Amino acid sequence: MLVIPRSIIDEVISHLKEEYPLEGCGVLIGKGREVSESVRLTNKDKSEVSYQSDPLEQYSLLKRLDDEHLELLCIYHSHPEGEPVPSSKDIALAYFNCHYMIVCLANQDAPQIRLFTIENGAYNEEKFETK
Repeated sequence: MLVIPRSIIDEVISHLKEEYPLEGCGVLIGKGREVSESVRLTNKDKSEVSYQSDPLEQYSLLKRLDDEHLELLCIYHSHPEGEPVPSSKDIALAYFNCHYMIVCLANQDAPQIRLFTIENGAYNEEKFETK
């Protein structure tokens, strides 16, 4: 079970609200099951229904993780008006072995946050702990 500090959940929600009505994206990094930081990424698609993080930002992030002995624990993105479940495109493009967080912003006063693992074309919802 991932452990995500409340302050990081708040950072993610703030980031995704700034991107609204477009999808926003980023990652949660840390060690083991403990998230220590959120990292915003640029959505190259600039779309309300899809995202693709900037490849140069991805490369820099992966290099940083290697240099600092950190792990990619979760990829997050928003569904500005859609349900907080992986779309068929989300499932098809899930190539990292990590968690996937989807935040629904249809009600910005009460965003819905759900966490998933995605393997072999299927997703499973996971619980997470906030502290």
